[in-house]
Amino acid sequence: MNSVMNLYRIAVNGKKRTVAGLLYCLLLAISACQTDGAGDDESPVGEATADSASVADGMTESGKPFCLELASARDRVLLGEPLTLIVSLRNCSDEMRKVRNLLGPEYGLLGIAIGHRDYEQEQAYYPAVRRDGRGRGEVELAPGKMLAATVPVYFGRDGWQLDTPGTYTFQAEYFVDEISLTSNVVMVNIEKPQREADLSAAQTLMNSGAATFYYLGGGDEKGAAELRGLVAELPDSPWAAYARLGLAIDSANDKDSLSRVEACRALETSLGEIDQDWIIALRGFETLLKCLRESGLESEIPRVTADFVSRHPRAEATLRARGS
Repeated sequence: MNSVMNLYRIAVNGKKRTVAGLLYCLLLAISACQTDGAGDDESPVGEATADSASVADGMTESGKPFCLELASARDRVLLGEPLTLIVSLRNCSDEMRKVRNLLGPEYGLLGIAIGHRDYEQEQAYYPAVRRDGRGRGEVELAPGKMLAATVPVYFGRDGWQLDTPGTYTFQAEYFVDEISLTSNVVMVNIEKPQREADLSAAQTLMNSGAATFYYLGGGDEKGAAELRGLVAELPDSPWAAYARLGLAIDSANDKDSLSRVEACRALETSLGEIDQDWIIALRGFETLLKCLRESGLESEIPRVTADFVSRHPRAEATLRARGS
């Protein structure tokens, strides 16, 4: 991971500065001339599409058969919202390519560098869960097709990652078939809630118990109780919507539940509340598909899929890439 951070360090006026740091300076200069606008959450950052081999400037590395792309559903989120990114590995060549499907950060081949104005240098993202990639086979990618994986940058080995307001930068590096690939830079601004009650809700979701339960989609009673308390205290807040989603995912994953069908229905309802972030909604949707299959409700999958894609059209390409 050190190679990710070292790659982007440059010397300015005899001192070491990072590309992320320079981007902050530029962003601050630009933002001083702008006012907040409505609808910023609807604009994707570096969105990838599965059916096009063309990518934005700076994303294609000359002479390499693959392109690495990083995207966020939103460029502005509130403190305590579980920001998750999408990373995609695209076949940028004009011929069929085989590659091992080890793109998820848990397999250890994907590195994420996180920058913030308070950091002296980019920090490495360390996933909370590690998996052994041995035994995972190769997949074939036609020209322009891609693999995609989610990167829950909000939560890592040491708990909640993005606990300070301000602009963060994210950049990925991936090693595949002895080729090193570097992604575009994604910027996301973390904003501090203005109301004291909202700040309290954000801090509750960032607590170790609640955050771990939400990240894992289940856990101990302490974490569940914290999420339920958040729902009871501020039911109409964004953080309560995430809490409900986390609790619904836990119930839907409980194979011993006597009301598994009801759990699927509750998850579908909760999923409908996540309307601004298709990447977070994607997690709930994939759990819903699993719940329907295991509950003997496969006939409902076309309906819920059509509904999900109609509400989150940007997710369609990633769904195809992930085989959902």
